[in-house]
Amino acid sequence: MASPASTLKSDRSDGHASQVIELQGGHEVDRLLWRYLQQGTDIMLQHVSGKIRRRLDNMSKSLDYLESNTTMLLQRLRRKGTQQPVDAVEGSDNDTCSVMSSDDTSKPEGGTGRELVVACRGADGALSTRVNVRESDSWSDVRSAIEKSLRTSHNRGIQKIFFQDLTGNLISLDSESSWTLCKSLQSLKEQRHISLVIKDQDKPSALRHPLTASRPDDALSAHVPSGDFLHAQAHGAVVLKDEIRNHSSYDAPTRSNSDPGRARLLKLKP
Repeated sequence: MASPASTLKSDRSDGHASQVIELQGGHEVDRLLWRYLQQGTDIMLQHVSGKIRRRLDNMSKSLDYLESNTTMLLQRLRRKGTQQPVDAVEGSDNDTCSVMSSDDTSKPEGGTGRELVVACRGADGALSTRVNVRESDSWSDVRSAIEKSLRTSHNRGIQKIFFQDLTGNLISLDSESSWTLCKSLQSLKEQRHISLVIKDQDKPSALRHPLTASRPDDALSAHVPSGDFLHAQAHGAVVLKDEIRNHSSYDAPTRSNSDPGRARLLKLKP
């Protein structure tokens, strides 16, 4: 039979062993949890980084595609601008002006910049002219060149010039800023030229001066010759008064002093 001292010693040793086993089991669980957490984090990082990498690759491909298309379009526009003649520009309902830039990189004499060909054409084909300007020229120089060409070839003057924006609205072309905007739109549009709407002036000889004298009453016009009256109507009220003074036959005794035509004539006489 075991003594009480040996029994107590045996119980203490068994309790210590079980406590050691419990501690070892807790550490193992922590290590397993930490390992699973690291593996899950690595999987998520790989997934997210893969999505980001694929999206960046797609964006890079899209940018390369846009850049190649833009380069191809610019080359095509330049090729068309050099191949198509200026006379092929068709007229519209209004008088139009086409501005075309050439691919010639040579610098013209007296200045720098590319050369611009300005071709103007009317709806009926009567108004047509071309001028050569430089891209670096100011708007006043360009307008003066167009006006000089139209005045020389057709004796016509320009009243106003408009150009269309990207939405089709007409903008007045009357300053350096508007001319710069017009040239900038040329590079943005898919067309090789910019259509300018021109409102031209008539010839000076076709203008009529305003009439300052009104047609007299029937009682007075009956005593004025028709040819003289038309002549007076063209030259104003001064000639009309002279003709009335020369044809003052209203003093004849056949008319009474109460004649309304005579009363009006007396008021007109100096």
